[in-house]
Amino acid sequence: MSLSEFSESEYVGRERRNSVRARAMLPCQVEKIDREQVMEFESLILDAAVLDSEYANLDEADWSERSDDLSREMVYVLNEIRALRQQLTDIRRGVEASSKTALRPRWLVLNDRGFWMPLEDEQETFDDEDLVKIRLQIPSLTSPNIIALGQVVRQRETPGKRGVAIEFRSISAIHSKAILRYALRRERQLARSKLFSSVNL
Repeated sequence: MSLSEFSESEYVGRERRNSVRARAMLPCQVEKIDREQVMEFESLILDAAVLDSEYANLDEADWSERSDDLSREMVYVLNEIRALRQQLTDIRRGVEASSKTALRPRWLVLNDRGFWMPLEDEQETFDDEDLVKIRLQIPSLTSPNIIALGQVVRQRETPGKRGVAIEFRSISAIHSKAILRYALRRERQLARSKLFSSVNL
């Protein structure tokens, strides 16, 4: 979409969203991947997106909106059933995640286009343009487990500090939106927390 196709307010809003970054310690795994493996990994990304979209669609039914058609007791029961289904899905996801290599909590500066990751292990090395497979967990009810293909685009190395910038090359729309929502919510919560702290000083 060109700049002429949307209003200035929409442009400012989009630029604002694209500038939002969340600095947080999140469970993450980044591994180099051979180009021959990219097609197979992109298939996994698609399958993860299908699962999350199905889960999100199931979660959209809010029976409280049907209170005119149903009794208060029935609405309560149906919402409880939905909550139990969500809990069972989360348990299943946890079991599936535990069978894979454990994700290592690390500080990231994250947005929906990629992230900056410090390198703390001397054995961990990347080169510019390396392709990497990414597994990431964010605090989210609908899409907590992000899977994506990334590429190293920048490195920085100073005494005592090493890090890489990684851009997403293949990521589902539902996961990209989940990251953006998380970054926006975290920024707002941080602003509220600072306001709360200043009021109570």
